Amino acid sequence: MYLTPDEEKLMNGESGPTYQKAIEILAALGDIYGADRLIPIKSAQIAGVSYKTIGDAGLEWISDLKGKVVVPLFSIPQAWTWNAGEKWELARILHISSRK
Repeated sequence: MYLTPDEEKLMNGESGPTYQKAIEILAALGDIYGADRLIPIKSAQIAGVSYKTIGDAGLEWISDLKGKVVVPLFSIPQAWTWNAGEKWELARILHISSRK
């Protein structure tokens, strides 16, 4: 899969391990699905981030990433069926602010 020079820099870890891991995952998925390249996005769905799914270990892994989202994120409603405290803790870790 073709990566732009900026994407190659991410792949080489020039922006840190969190962004490197993200581009590695995206590139691997692109290869699996036969994508020619990545495409620009304006938002993204967060999948599989329910505390009931990831538990303490998943929450710790996300906490350790030290990254910041660069596009607005959303999740399907059932991913937020946990208590409000857990929801806002995950939002804080992902650097998601509440928008009204």
